[in-house]
Amino acid sequence: MDADKEYYLSGSFRSKNGASVDITLGLIQYDALGQIHAVHVNHIPESETMLSHVAKKGENSLLIFDTSRWAPKGMIALDVAEDGSDLPNRNLIGPVTSIKLMGGDYLVNLEKPLEKDIASETKVRMHLPHDSSEHVKKITAKGEWVSCGRRIQALPKATRAQVFIMAEQAILFQDVHIEVFPENLAE
Repeated sequence: MDADKEYYLSGSFRSKNGASVDITLGLIQYDALGQIHAVHVNHIPESETMLSHVAKKGENSLLIFDTSRWAPKGMIALDVAEDGSDLPNRNLIGPVTSIKLMGGDYLVNLEKPLEKDIASETKVRMHLPHDSSEHVKKITAKGEWVSCGRRIQALPKATRAQVFIMAEQAILFQDVHIEVFPENLAE
């Protein structure tokens, strides 16, 4: 894969026994360190900020300068770059259980205690946990062939990918392929 390109993943599917079946076609992307999970790249835009105080190993909270774009249940990425060059960022803590204004800072409570000390003024950003794959399409098929496809943007630093097909029962498939997205192909 080339992280600067878009791809088109498509295929045709039908139920083996003719009964209605839900099918999901998708793509799992990898970089040099392994699978890129969505939480490594799904961040809230302009949520970059810094720790206002040192956070010690074993503590369940941090003090942050600004959490105006943050939300409970999100994960906190550490050592972030505003230009996104740190993505995918696997240096995550959390999830966040609550956020409260405390003086001029925000107290961010975590579900799990910190596994290491985190220095004051460490740059952080809010990431959101979502599905770890890029679903192309969820379709319902019966006895007739159903075709589907969609553009997929390569994730930052992705070097390879794996196609996956999920179904609740036996299916038949054909013509499953991925190609560099041509500029003139309509979605």
